[in-house]
Amino acid sequence: MRPLPRRLPSRSAKWAMRVALFTPVLAILSVLAHRGSSVDTFGFLVLLAVIALLGLITLVLVIVAFHSLWTYGKRGGRRATWALILTAIVLAPFVYAATLWFTAPLQADLSTDLIDPPVFRSELAEYGDSAASIVAGELRDGYPAITGRQYEAPLEIVLDAVLTQGELFGWRVVDRSGRIGADDELLVEFMHHTTLLAFPIETVVRITDEGDTSYLDIRSNMPDLIHDLGTNARIITEFLREIDLTLVGQVGG
Repeated sequence: MRPLPRRLPSRSAKWAMRVALFTPVLAILSVLAHRGSSVDTFGFLVLLAVIALLGLITLVLVIVAFHSLWTYGKRGGRRATWALILTAIVLAPFVYAATLWFTAPLQADLSTDLIDPPVFRSELAEYGDSAASIVAGELRDGYPAITGRQYEAPLEIVLDAVLTQGELFGWRVVDRSGRIGADDELLVEFMHHTTLLAFPIETVVRITDEGDTSYLDIRSNMPDLIHDLGTNARIITEFLREIDLTLVGQVGG
């Protein structure tokens, strides 16, 4: 009896598996390095681009491997399948981010006041009295439904709610300005990071004394990015919701 031809292994399947195993390890180490401040945000973005590229390369290798298996009967179906599964896991967050990129407004700086936005101390130091107008010219109205809040409560009550909620969210106070009884406006600046990837976020809250009421505006900025994928909108919405619950019955409009 004539022996059956020996099935050759697929080199594409072998390399697909190798790259597929390496890519998630690189992703995990990159996230840990960024969270630990060993890599800055720009370097982390470069690493994310490399990870996405490796995922696409693996996908191409898997396609070539399955083609060789089907056409030439080569071995490596199991490797190619596992490589496809790992690649799908790695690329899934990038697909989700790409969806948000095209569906969410293109901005990384969001304020409830677009005419006279709260400004950070660094902006005051750079632009002086023109800081608010310069910032206002750069802001985009991507979320018109997100507006400030008026509370039927004195400044000190609203300030205490803001500081308490910031602490509950794990935000760190980096600057405060204005004095109760001496100034009509109080400003509190916070620094915090996104939960998983640890992208830095700057948030400033302004409380304005309006006599019988206090008005709260908030601005959230991701300084190292051009698109926040809706992160700032979620942060501001959640923060205002918690302040509303804290000051329930004192929301004026």
